[in-house]
Amino acid sequence: MVQDVECVKDGGKDKLFKFIFDMITEPLGLPIEWYQEWFLLGIIEAISYELAFSKVGMLYRGGMRGRTSGSFMHNLFKAGYFVLIWMIVRGIIIAVDFCTEHKVITCIGVLLIFCGIAIFKIVKHRRQEERLNNHLRELNLK
Repeated sequence: MVQDVECVKDGGKDKLFKFIFDMITEPLGLPIEWYQEWFLLGIIEAISYELAFSKVGMLYRGGMRGRTSGSFMHNLFKAGYFVLIWMIVRGIIIAVDFCTEHKVITCIGVLLIFCGIAIFKIVKHRRQEERLNNHLRELNLK
């Protein structure tokens, strides 16, 4: 990190933006084993890099100029995508942990969801059937 700050003194604005990105994303961890966390965070960073790279490419094709503005926008998008994907992955990990620790509650929740979907489908089907019957009655009366 000290090298990054020293490069800024030499005019390396790209290093400053990378330093800020690292400061934002460094405390973000996942509640799993360290080797799994490093692997997942590496994948998340690679995905966020590619998404940001394509987004900045679109900005350049749209008329954006300058290396500094491109670097700033790239790191801004990369940080945003990183945090967004990190939140999704963290939510999935927490949900899976909860489901594996509370199997009975999870089964009850899944059954309730399926029952709700079934009731919704039945009510919807009956309403459509009633509309069709009403429509048929109107045709027969006229």
